[in-house]
Amino acid sequence: MKKIFILVTILFITVSLASCNFEDEKEFDIENPTRVAFLTLDILDILSDVGFEKTNIKEMGMLFKGEVDYLEEFNNDNVIDLGTHRALNYDEIDKLDPELIILGNRTRSFKVELEEKYPKAIIYDATHDISIGGLINTLDKNVEFLSSVFPNIKSDLENKFNTIKNDINELKGQNIDVSTLVIVLSGQEPRTNGKDSRYGILYKDFGFKVASEEYNSSDSHGQIISYEAILEINPIVIFVMDRSSTVGENEALDFDSFLNNTFVKETDAFANSNVFLLNGDAWYMTSGGFISARAMIKDVETFLVK
Repeated sequence: MKKIFILVTILFITVSLASCNFEDEKEFDIENPTRVAFLTLDILDILSDVGFEKTNIKEMGMLFKGEVDYLEEFNNDNVIDLGTHRALNYDEIDKLDPELIILGNRTRSFKVELEEKYPKAIIYDATHDISIGGLINTLDKNVEFLSSVFPNIKSDLENKFNTIKNDINELKGQNIDVSTLVIVLSGQEPRTNGKDSRYGILYKDFGFKVASEEYNSSDSHGQIISYEAILEINPIVIFVMDRSSTVGENEALDFDSFLNNTFVKETDAFANSNVFLLNGDAWYMTSGGFISARAMIKDVETFLVK
């Protein structure tokens, strides 16, 4: 009886492992798809940068159509609007009948539902926790995926990635280990985001120093901070991500209002012109792409070349 139990257990484990391997391979078991649903923008950012026309894609749909300036080439009648991360447009996905559906951080929760609706499609979850792995690691994984799906652009992908990686490492080597606070403007109150947040790229990849362990939140929405606390921390550098303006929130706190606050004006960062506005599209909408990575590099360079 004991031998039978052991044998059944081994068979169960073997089948389970085989199933897991099949799922892992299935995600990459496609080359040069012609119909693709982009439910994350970082992958589309990369393809746009290397030359979308080099792929074999004939029909495509995307989230947030027309909302990111540097993806303007896709704001035309040939590209299907698939809605937003809060409300996918399934009618349009049905019309597209995609061979490949690419998910990201904001859409990974739809995976099971999409698998049920589109059983013939390959569904790839391109979610890479940028708050943990950092920017370079995320780009590396995106390049690996795209190289397997579009092998004809592999060298282009790798060359551009290596250039970006070298540029980031070069900046990190320029002694920018200075006290830095990342502020996100969302709603009516400023929030801080720490080393293990989506804006932790500034600390992990570029080498800035966390200004306050008390205000070092990893929460995706950040940690509310008072203006008095900002002055008390008194960082050397303040990077501001104006989420409100990026997503079109009306009557919300914006960058100019933040700069005009009495307590902010008393900080060393303000006195030395070290309060910088980050590129909202790059840091909030498409982080993990090539175009966005270069925009991030440019944002960091504003501090170095000031």
